[in-house]
Amino acid sequence: MPIVDARGCPVTGTSPRALEHFERALAAFQLSRGDPLARLHDATAEAPGFAMARIFEAYLCLGGRDPAGVDAAAHILGEIKPSGLNSRERGHFAALAAAVAGEFEAASDLLGNLLREQPRDALALQVAHSFDYVRGDAHALRDRVETVLPAWSAGIPGYHAVLSMFAFGLEETREYGRAEEVALRALEFEPRNVRAHHVVVHVLEMQRRSQEGVRWMNSRASHWADEGPMRTHHWWHLALFQLEAEGGQRALKTYDQHIGSGAGTISDLIDASALLWRLHLKETELAGRWRALAERWAPPIPRPSGPTACTPTCPTSRRTWSERCPRADGRGSRGRVRCSERQPRPRG
Repeated sequence: MPIVDARGCPVTGTSPRALEHFERALAAFQLSRGDPLARLHDATAEAPGFAMARIFEAYLCLGGRDPAGVDAAAHILGEIKPSGLNSRERGHFAALAAAVAGEFEAASDLLGNLLREQPRDALALQVAHSFDYVRGDAHALRDRVETVLPAWSAGIPGYHAVLSMFAFGLEETREYGRAEEVALRALEFEPRNVRAHHVVVHVLEMQRRSQEGVRWMNSRASHWADEGPMRTHHWWHLALFQLEAEGGQRALKTYDQHIGSGAGTISDLIDASALLWRLHLKETELAGRWRALAERWAPPIPRPSGPTACTPTCPTSRRTWSERCPRADGRGSRGRVRCSERQPRPRG
């Protein structure tokens, strides 16, 4: 009898224990919390032939902002033997190969084919959603999830994540009322879903509800401020609300305590640069913060610990602080930066 995951999707080369690790990795990925890679390593240690765990691992490698992640994903791809895969796994294998080659539209199409056959394939949906984001296809962000939504219900593991993806698609297509409603519903099922929280934040920001945004962020800080690759980004959103509702000094305090001081990944540095620039435009005194941030951009930057967004703003952020903080020899600092200008990579 074929082994299936918690949503009824067939898998090969696994064991009950390895599949349990896989489900924990998927749950962490959907919540944008914890370390899904560690759980996947546990799964493949238990079942070395567990193809979906290796494919999932490769997707996560593509989700970072370090171009070395592409090489890591390609290496994993080369270790998987397509001949032993079932039809669903072969679809994922083909989509992964396309993504490694930078062909995100083709990868999205292949995952779309999978979802027509397996609408509860949570990994295919989450990864396709990230590729739609990379490609800037707002309508696909909404429509892809809406198409499979009838196959999901509250009793299926990960339903909250499907709702949060749908809410994000609604927000990106400017359906702000529906987006907020669906995101809040997702949070009823899983209060720790930072992606759903992020949708509400976007809606409040787009509708210029800054004071409400400050209250919302503060009242729910225990759900977003503790861990995960989106933690700094949420502090950034809070600072934007504070900048509009409470002034530059309040936003600057948040920058000092939670954004600039801990900026380590490229994601963090982009947010830090973007906030300093907004504060600069508001004529807030920044003292030596530009130079301190420039020094953080200069050394090699560690990879994020989990899936993150794509990097279209990275060269702009780098240029911003380079122009604000010239070197002692009178030239800009951009030569010292190791920020990739390669094709953006997908979000988790």
